[in-house]
Amino acid sequence: MKKRTILLLIGFGFFLFGCSSKNPPLQDAKDAKMAILDAKSADAKTYAPKMFKNSEEKYKQMQELMKKEKFVEAKYVAQKAYIQAKLANLLSKNAKTQKQVDALEGEINVIKKDFATISKDEKWDLRLN
Repeated sequence: MKKRTILLLIGFGFFLFGCSSKNPPLQDAKDAKMAILDAKSADAKTYAPKMFKNSEEKYKQMQELMKKEKFVEAKYVAQKAYIQAKLANLLSKNAKTQKQVDALEGEINVIKKDFATISKDEKWDLRLN
């Protein structure tokens, strides 16, 4: 009975694998393309160029695999393109945020220097306001 169940499960697995290999991974391709467009709009070409380029290359590779009807491989590559594009997007947003933080820290340092040059009486007046 146990062998029969195992064989049945293996057969079902081959059936699922066979079905999935006959259909193009259209949703995965669409998701990858949208992620690439999002990364592009987040300036990933500038702030995460290597990761962004990798995602575009994976997307092109996926398109070639789809033309050859290698749908299982195309699905895998589309998912890699999606992940790399999402990562490029996050890296870009992080770099832009860090740039803003650095600018604010510069402004704070200027204010501190200006405040250090104010006389004690003027500082006291500022604290009262």
